[in-house]
Amino acid sequence: MFALALAVVLQATAAPTGPSRAAAPNQPVGFLQRWVIDSTRRLPNGETYELRYRPVLLNLWYPTVAAGGARMPVRGYLDGLRSASGASAMPRYVDALLAYQWSVAWKEVAGTAPDSTLPERRRVVDAHFASLSGAVRDAPMQPGDLPVVVYTQGAGSSLDDNVVLCELLASRGYAVIGSAYPAEANDRFSTDASDESRRRDIRRLLQEVERLTGRSTGRAVVIGHSAGAQAMLLMATDPSAPIDGVLAFDTTQDYAGLTDHSWSYFTDRAVAERRQVTRPLVFVAGPEALFELADSLSESPRTLVTMRGMRHNDYISQGIVQRRLRAGFSDDDSTARHAAERGYHALNAFTLRWLDEFHGRGSGAEASIDRSAEAVTAVLTVPVGSSRPDAIPAVPTSARQLRHLFWSASVTEFADRALKARQADPQVASDAVVMMLIVDAIRRGDAVRARGVLAALNARAPNAIRV
Repeated sequence: MFALALAVVLQATAAPTGPSRAAAPNQPVGFLQRWVIDSTRRLPNGETYELRYRPVLLNLWYPTVAAGGARMPVRGYLDGLRSASGASAMPRYVDALLAYQWSVAWKEVAGTAPDSTLPERRRVVDAHFASLSGAVRDAPMQPGDLPVVVYTQGAGSSLDDNVVLCELLASRGYAVIGSAYPAEANDRFSTDASDESRRRDIRRLLQEVERLTGRSTGRAVVIGHSAGAQAMLLMATDPSAPIDGVLAFDTTQDYAGLTDHSWSYFTDRAVAERRQVTRPLVFVAGPEALFELADSLSESPRTLVTMRGMRHNDYISQGIVQRRLRAGFSDDDSTARHAAERGYHALNAFTLRWLDEFHGRGSGAEASIDRSAEAVTAVLTVPVGSSRPDAIPAVPTSARQLRHLFWSASVTEFADRALKARQADPQVASDAVVMMLIVDAIRRGDAVRARGVLAALNARAPNAIRV
């Protein structure tokens, strides 16, 4: 059944300006937006927008019983902020947020700021935002309880950055919550992983959905991209958080070791409180991912997914739209673009299948999660209590295996097997991966091993590692 669903998703790619929308067999999708005031969070600088308490935007996708309704244009996800219930009480704030959201969304899709977009490119970008989304605004919601998913975008991203995934999940029977997630003090519209705003907003939005629908939302599975994924992993350290699992799409930290303090704003706390992280976690990243943070969270059942041919923004629909629009502004036969599109749709199909299995809506067999899609390099299940690979083959097949081999083998054995791994798959043992391991050793105070590995590699293959 999953193979059929994946095939349908991959076939529905004819839309000229973006990735395909949710595909049959599915249900029509409804969408609503409204503003919610969180009266428990007084704003320290509320006078800026004449607000005393935190405004929280609710975006909600859901299956609807209204088949054949008029789908809203893609731009409606942003322009709807002005017409959403509650907007008239805070026009200055809504206008400022909308201006920010448009500037980000435009740049993410066009690749240039609005005021520097050439006329020909502007016409193509305008056509994208005028094209139809997969959702009908304010359509009646399907009766009955619905499993809830929360999506959180990365820092500096717009609220519409992955609407194709949200529409897909809603078409398959999920209620999907999104928001704008500005900084807690509302002094800036972008936020990061360490800001408490996302986690507090999610709690409030779950309460609001219960109030609106009269149905218990229970606990939600949260999906995040980039800094949004980082924030959700932090949320998982709180045993009282109303979440049942986390899907983390390309956190950016997965390619680094824990000694790299560039991500310490969230890794320090995640590692310190790792015994409280017991919910299922899914980490999705490229073939160069070391997954050291994932290995450290050993109280949780984890799934590690590696994707090939994906740039950071290819994990979201906005990145795929940009690839299409920037490829000569025509539907050309770009190998890299088509590979990224296949990867994006394979990831969405994987996400849907994982959620279905998690909620008992699938066959109940974890092995039914597809591993055959070309873009999916590997899907590895790591059980509770495990913090390392069960076995490392003679030719390592992942950067994670190389990371463990770096410390368990002699420098000469590591060099031999790393070069074999590179020959089999250059990304698994790329310069970036090997140098990250060498730098990690130096940070840990083991310069002897670092020098030894570098010397052994270059002795076997001169200039094997370009420093």
